[in-house]
Amino acid sequence: LFLLMLFFLLRDGGKLREIHVSTRNIYSQQEADGNVFYAFFNTLHSTTRPEVVRRELWFGEGDYVTDESIAELERNLRAFGKFGAVKTTLVPTDQPGVADLDVDTRDRFSLLFSAHATLVGGVSGVSGQIGESNLLGTGKRVSLSGNSTNDGEHNVDLNYDDPQLLGSWHRLMVDTNFTQEGHDISVDLTRPLKYLEDTTTYGVNLDATKRNVDYYERGNSVAAVPLLQNSGRAFAARAYGPR
Repeated sequence: LFLLMLFFLLRDGGKLREIHVSTRNIYSQQEADGNVFYAFFNTLHSTTRPEVVRRELWFGEGDYVTDESIAELERNLRAFGKFGAVKTTLVPTDQPGVADLDVDTRDRFSLLFSAHATLVGGVSGVSGQIGESNLLGTGKRVSLSGNSTNDGEHNVDLNYDDPQLLGSWHRLMVDTNFTQEGHDISVDLTRPLKYLEDTTTYGVNLDATKRNVDYYERGNSVAAVPLLQNSGRAFAARAYGPR
């Protein structure tokens, strides 16, 4: 009866006493012990660090939270892209109107690898990609991809994405592209809207291009004009309205 009373007291939320975060690998230890492939994938993967999950919270111990906020946190963590399963639960305590929050996550496999070979119109090529979308369990993404053809075309892309720059809610994305004609570099630093009652977002973007632009006549390159272009933009916005 006492637990039932606590349930009704907390059905619309409560004051947080403690927050417990549990992060798990792709497969449980029991699953890995019974399947050599599961164990292999677990070995290749670094489990997400609990502080990565905690940084996505916009409330803390001592704050009053509602069921809506707890459900929103669960949705946000699923949308974070690093987890295969997320469960957030308010656990009643022996103090009326006071609860603990349990956050349980299970990772998804984050290693990226692909390779392709093509043959079109007598032109053969190879391409590939390797990357990690949860580098050492930090939530950061890094990837390297490229392609090459037998007619001298080469392309390399290096990308980096840090959704929690220096432990904050700022996101840094760096995209680079290198070819035999030159290179492109793009840097984005933004502070996105993180939850429904968040009101402010801003950011900056910088782009730099240096390459030779080929001009063709009857299938033959007749000129290569150098292109040097730098640009930047900044934005800020504020959201209004009800939750």
